[in-house]
Order: sequence, then structure tokens, then C-alpha cells
Amino acid sequence: MRIRSTGLGDTELICEGDGAYRKGDYLILSVQTTSPVMWHVRIGIDGKDMLKIGWMMAKRPFSLLFALIMGFKKNKQLPDY
Repeated sequence: MRIRSTGLGDTELICEGDGAYRKGDYLILSVQTTSPVMWHVRIGIDGKDMLKIGWMMAKRPFSLLFALIMGFKKNKQLPDY
């Protein structure tokens, strides 16, 4: 997985999913960055966020299907930002 942030300029973080668990009213997604730095990043998603994510995916079913198909592509090309 690759993550970019406007706060980091052009730096791209390479990371791996570490797991997910529930804490209170939040779903916590845990990610471990591997390059260029080693950080442990946690993302808290609440019910409103889940509804928004679900609605965004429902509005664009073709985009979701395209993303799934691209995920199985053998020769992946990195995105150019």
C-alpha cells in the first residue's frame, strides 16, 4: 500500500496493513510504514465515517469494480502523482 500526504510534500510512504480492531465506538485500522521511515499509524473510523464510505462506494459501483480488477493485474504500474 502507498500513502501520500500534503503535509509530507512529495514523500510517499510504503506501508503494510497491520490489522483492525474495535475500540469503543471506533474501528481502528492499524498500518505499519516501512519506507522511507518506520511509523505505526492508526486510523479511527466511526459510524458516520462508515456510512460515508459506504455511500461513496455505492454511488460509484464501476469505480469499485475497476479497482478490484486492477488489484489482480500481474504487472502493476505505480501511479504517477
